Amino acid sequence: MKIGILEFGAIDGHSGAEILENVLEYAQIADAAGFSRFWLTEHHPLSLAWNSPEMLIPTLACYTDRIKIGIAGTLSAVHSPYRVACDFKLLATLFPGRIDLGFANGKPNLTAAGYLLNRSDVTDEIYKTFNDNVRLTYDFLKGEAQSIAPVHGDLPEMWLLGASYNQLPFAREMGIGFSRSLFHTTDPAGKNADLLFSHMELFEARHKAPPPLNLAFAGICDADSQRAEKRFYDTYKTAYDPLSNFIVGSPAYFSDRLEALYEETGISEFIFKDLDTDNSRRLETLSTLSNLISDRIPILKSHD
Repeated sequence: MKIGILEFGAIDGHSGAEILENVLEYAQIADAAGFSRFWLTEHHPLSLAWNSPEMLIPTLACYTDRIKIGIAGTLSAVHSPYRVACDFKLLATLFPGRIDLGFANGKPNLTAAGYLLNRSDVTDEIYKTFNDNVRLTYDFLKGEAQSIAPVHGDLPEMWLLGASYNQLPFAREMGIGFSRSLFHTTDPAGKNADLLFSHMELFEARHKAPPPLNLAFAGICDADSQRAEKRFYDTYKTAYDPLSNFIVGSPAYFSDRLEALYEETGISEFIFKDLDTDNSRRLETLSTLSNLISDRIPILKSHD
């Protein structure tokens, strides 16, 4: 299986500069350990080390060798599609084959949205522009409207993000990847799996290639499962529920849960958000989870 990393840049008592230094080390070790992607999120509170993650992407790409670096995802409703396309075509040309561009329908507060759009009259209506802005960004990069430099430059791998399978038809229409977040929902990954398996068939028939897919999950890994569950309790003041979408426990438990997710969905790439906030523990988790990374995936049983 493939495993990537999702990073929010939470400060948790550290300065922004300290967090950025830790994130750089985190990305370098993830790269050396064989993780597939390193994705940064876009959020706009002051409690994080960044609000504009694309500014960090070239630094991370420079300090790593092979891991794909990207954003998961840009809040497309409040950004200019032309600017996003320009930025990511330049990044992809500088780091060919290594840049991911994810589109997220997140909704920053209207004050932040107004700052981003340089407007004072922003209302909730702005968030209805998400699909149109994704299409425009795609067209600037790959469609008839493409008219941005660098000429003949490389392009980012594009991903649509969602907490359900409802946006699969849109991903199929665009011919781009789809990443489902399990930690934004209580619905199991296997719910409405028929939509997922149909998407796999229809996407391949339409685009002559399998659809890029992954599942994003959050958790805490420790050699001692009880210790992992205690850290979860200390952080969230609630006991870990094994029936939830979080994965908290030993490496063997992680392996079993990820194999079960694969059996339910046929998806063999996962994006991991570490709920630990201690940097040394996060680095230990990278070392532990790297043992689960493999291209050897068992034959998926028929879902007929």
